[in-house]
Amino acid sequence: MNPRICALITAAGQGKRFGGPKVTAVHEGIPFHTMISAVLKGLDLPSVWVFSSIETANIVFSTHNMHRDAVYTLNPIPGSDMFSSIIAGMSMVPWNTTHVLLWPVDFPFVSIGDVTTVITSPFEDFDFAAPISGNRHGHPVLFHRRILTRAVSTVQTDGLRGFLNSHFYRRLSVPTADSVTRNINFSKDLKL
Repeated sequence: MNPRICALITAAGQGKRFGGPKVTAVHEGIPFHTMISAVLKGLDLPSVWVFSSIETANIVFSTHNMHRDAVYTLNPIPGSDMFSSIIAGMSMVPWNTTHVLLWPVDFPFVSIGDVTTVITSPFEDFDFAAPISGNRHGHPVLFHRRILTRAVSTVQTDGLRGFLNSHFYRRLSVPTADSVTRNINFSKDLKL
């Protein structure tokens, strides 16, 4: 079976600790959204982006660096956790998608090679494939669509991590470079 993958980019955070929305943050002259979009375009992956405001969506989509199949939606609960963005985004994932690559915008330094490693891993017998560097799991994570669909339809509290921990889902840990664990929470994290 050839998986039909759609990336789900959660970019609705307000970036309170960071000092502004991370999706429009810039590192060495390149916005985070451009870094992620370049990987998606290089792999020819369609994507759903979830933003906190139409203004942010207009900024990102006006740069014309998006994959031709990129769409966006808004998180209806600005300032909420990432799971509300997953709920909003899953409503926009194309019907024929078999797998969803969940990619928080907090991880802009992930390379095309690391994403390729995750999406080409032998994940058929697993519910999701998570990149790992050393002993730390990171992002983006490849989910079978049915897992995220079930989470969206049943989770009341504790978000996706709580949902996964309360069920016996099979995770494939895929060794990658350490960029998959480089989570940008504060502006000082860019200097590492």
